[in-house]
Amino acid sequence: QGGLDKFCPWMALRSLGKLGEGRLGEFGLTESAESLIIEQASGPRTFRLGEATFGPKDRYVADSKTGEVFLVAGQGLRDLLRPKSRFMERSLHGFKTKEISRVRLRAGQREKELVQRVSEDGKEMGWADSRSPGEAKVLYRNWMRRLATLRPTDYLGVEADEEGGGCVAPAGSSQELSLTFFSPSKEIGFLTLYKAEGTDEKEGATYFACSENSEVIVKVPKTQAEALLKDLEDVLDE
Repeated sequence: QGGLDKFCPWMALRSLGKLGEGRLGEFGLTESAESLIIEQASGPRTFRLGEATFGPKDRYVADSKTGEVFLVAGQGLRDLLRPKSRFMERSLHGFKTKEISRVRLRAGQREKELVQRVSEDGKEMGWADSRSPGEAKVLYRNWMRRLATLRPTDYLGVEADEEGGGCVAPAGSSQELSLTFFSPSKEIGFLTLYKAEGTDEKEGATYFACSENSEVIVKVPKTQAEALLKDLEDVLDE
C-alpha cells in the first residue's frame, strides 16, 4: 500500500507531446517490451516504457492510445517493476505476540511447550513452562522477545504467489528449530529455522526460515539466528 501511495496520483515530470517514429526510437519507445497497464473506470490505459535518464533514472513513457510521450519519475516505476525487493513482507507472522496462548518448540528429539500468562485486562504477564503454567520465567520471556525480532532479509527461490511455492529448504541445510503457535482455540502459525553450512570456514553458516506468513523460504540474519539457537539450549534444559 505504501508503494502505491507514492505512485498515485501518477504525475508526469514533463510532456514531450506526440513524436514521430524516428524520435520515438531516441527514447527507446519503438521496440520496448515493457508496458504498464492502468485499470480505470473508463477502461484500461496502456503506457509503453522507454529508456531511463542518467542520474535519477526517470523513464520515458508513451500513451499507446494518444501517442503522447511523457517523462515520469523513475522511483515509482522501479517499485512496481521490482515488487520482490521493494515490497518484501518483513513480518514472519500475521498475528501479534499477545494473540499467542501457547507455543510448541521442537529441536531434534527435544520438545517443550510454553504458555503465555495474560491478566484479565489483557496485560502480558510473561511465559511459563506448560507443565508449570503458574511460574513465569524471565528466560522464557526474553527468548520469546528475541524470537519476535527475527525478520527476513531476502526471499529465495520461487515467489510466494507462483505455483510450486512453499517451505522447500535449500539443499544441504538442516532443520534446527520448529515452532507451532496456538491461540486459545486453534493453531495460528508456524516457524521453521534451517541452517546451511558454508563452503569454507570464512563464509560460515547461513540461516533460513519459513513461516505461515512468508509461505516460502526466506533468509534471516545470522547473528539473530545464532543467538536464538544458543539461548534455546537454556530454554529446553529448564
